[in-house]
Amino acid sequence: MSGVLVDPSAARPRFRQPCAEDLAMPTPSVTTDQTNQDVLEVFAAHR
Repeated sequence: MSGVLVDPSAARPRFRQPCAEDLAMPTPSVTTDQTNQDVLEVFAAHR
């Protein structure tokens, strides 16, 4: 080898592999303590 150090990340662009998180959309969550009306309000606001 020539003894020249090359930064591997500078040699070529790096692309991140796609993952399931790329397709996921954040959605609200509800607890068992909430009433049906609370749940309807949460998801109506989210739509």
